[in-house]
Amino acid sequence: MTDFALTTGRGDTYSVILPEHLLDYHRPMLFMVGSSVETPVTCLQTLFFARRLSLFKGVQPLGVLVTSDLPFTLNSFAAARQLDGLVRGSDYLDRSFGINWGVPLDECMLLTRTAFVVDVDGTICHVDVPDVYTNELDYKSILSTITTLCQNL
Repeated sequence: MTDFALTTGRGDTYSVILPEHLLDYHRPMLFMVGSSVETPVTCLQTLFFARRLSLFKGVQPLGVLVTSDLPFTLNSFAAARQLDGLVRGSDYLDRSFGINWGVPLDECMLLTRTAFVVDVDGTICHVDVPDVYTNELDYKSILSTITTLCQNL
């Protein structure tokens, strides 16, 4: 995994999520990346993956939602949809995730919708970037990669 620092938190308490924090979970990870959870396609992508990840038996993959939203927006979105199982990180401060992972939309300082599947050692195993921002991702291929990683543990 390429380095990053995401902002997370509730109320007046904020902290930083670093790659090593996520590797401590020792689970395959799905990074669900989008500009904002308030855009219809990022919302749909997030809800689809959150529900599918919750259905895994045995080793459950770690869902990591990364957007350009403020932490408050991410928390409100997750609370309204009962998505407590997702790690939520905002790239709004220094844009290190978008820049280091190669998914910035520079013209508007947001993130390109993307999905990254990462194994327990931090190796990126699958990347899906839609050819047009409003197109959906290849959900089947992404879930197949995650399933294979979980079965091999």
